[in-house]
Amino acid sequence: MGNAITNLFPHKKPLAPGHYSIQKKGGQNKGSLANWRPGQYFTRGQEARDREAIVERVMDLAANDANVAGPIASIATAVVGPGLVPNPSIDHELLGITRDEARLIQKQQKAAFDAWTPYADLTGRLDFGALQFLAQRNLVQHGETFILMHMDADPIRPYSLALNIIHPLRVKTPTDLYNDDSIKDGIEIKNSKPSAYWIKKAGTTSDVSINFVRIPARIGHRHLVLHIFNQDDAEQIRGVSHFAPAIKQLRDLSDFVDAELVSNVVTAAFALFIETPNPDAALGYNTYAEPTANGNGDAVDESIQEVSPGSVLYGQKGQRPHSIDTNRPSGAFDPFVKAILKAVSVSLNIPYPVLYKDIDGVSFAGFRSAMLEAWRTYSYMRSQLAAQLSKIYTMLLEESYLRGDFKAPDFYSKKHIYTKADWRGPPKGDIEPIKAVKADLMAIAGNIKTREQAIAERGGNYRAVFEKLEEEIQVLKEKGLTTEVTDPERNLGNKKEADEKPDKDVDDDK
Repeated sequence: MGNAITNLFPHKKPLAPGHYSIQKKGGQNKGSLANWRPGQYFTRGQEARDREAIVERVMDLAANDANVAGPIASIATAVVGPGLVPNPSIDHELLGITRDEARLIQKQQKAAFDAWTPYADLTGRLDFGALQFLAQRNLVQHGETFILMHMDADPIRPYSLALNIIHPLRVKTPTDLYNDDSIKDGIEIKNSKPSAYWIKKAGTTSDVSINFVRIPARIGHRHLVLHIFNQDDAEQIRGVSHFAPAIKQLRDLSDFVDAELVSNVVTAAFALFIETPNPDAALGYNTYAEPTANGNGDAVDESIQEVSPGSVLYGQKGQRPHSIDTNRPSGAFDPFVKAILKAVSVSLNIPYPVLYKDIDGVSFAGFRSAMLEAWRTYSYMRSQLAAQLSKIYTMLLEESYLRGDFKAPDFYSKKHIYTKADWRGPPKGDIEPIKAVKADLMAIAGNIKTREQAIAERGGNYRAVFEKLEEEIQVLKEKGLTTEVTDPERNLGNKKEADEKPDKDVDDDK
């Protein structure tokens, strides 16, 4: 049997692989690629120094360049806005409880979150929404954010959990621990996981370990430090700013705009220069009195001096005026600036018209497409932030459970079920809200979308909406007013279109 099967295959040994692959020009070392030698980091220290330089440069740009400050605030506003809010979503079947019991637990959890939100900040200045906004700003500007988890027993707080966001430059490796291979860029690694963070104390200058505090990443299952960062590489341990690829272009653009502004100021201060045949008569116009040792003022002639805009200067005999070119800025100024800002938009993965709110020359369809593309980026950023905020939410619910605010059998064994929540933020907005509402109504009628989803996408809570509707209908009935909802087509000015629609009751009768 074995020989029969073997005879079906004439080649007893596998064929050697052939050489038919295409040569890759990107790996050649000739032409424009001859001197292209990308640099690599050979130590964590080199990488840390460059990362800190990037943070400092982006901080400088954010403080002094509107082209950086604007996008940072714009992205944080779109992603977080007033804050992401968890909507508890408990599966009562997995917990073995009734639906009513699950609803009661969700209501108690929501009440605990609402009570804690105003006191979320350890310093007492920000609520939980503002802390999220700050965290998202740090993610865009610095590429990472560090949140310290405290348990503050202040009696004014309904819950002890309190958050403190620190500057990422405070997390670094002490100079006397550079040879410790377990500490990488301020993060102590054990079994491929962060085990502790080295944070520099406030008010210290030297980077020796005595001026640092070592905080464990967590104790047991409770987090002490929450490190949120944009991870682009497989073995990356620290975040890098979104603006890092565009730092050089932004700096060059800033210098270029400054130079152009100075040129325009000089041009605007153009003075009229008049030649006169009598140099003695013109001497007094370009002179000023310089005090001498005896206190007397001697006239000093100056050929170059500061002049006020619109001045009339009289020259000496033999001097001829040369006019200043007032054609500033050149026609290439706007296209050049726009090209640089488009490069920045690409690095942030957000279309230029949305990021810089420039709709000049953009069609309606083009801007709508740009908004949809930007919302994909915002939605991804929101989901990544919400995944980290869930850890904070879990710690809050654990404290709430231990305080007896809600009953949860087998809480620790089923904690992931009890703490499940959908994080909702401000809606994306619509260019055509009427069409968006109609689309929602059609999706609900076709059982594609629930009313809860439609309301949540607009930043609302469906239970609160239904309760308000119920209350409103009751008040209308008490006042003897109609509760009938009028035809929206008539209210929107499409009375003729609404009148042309066939009446459903008449059709049914036929």
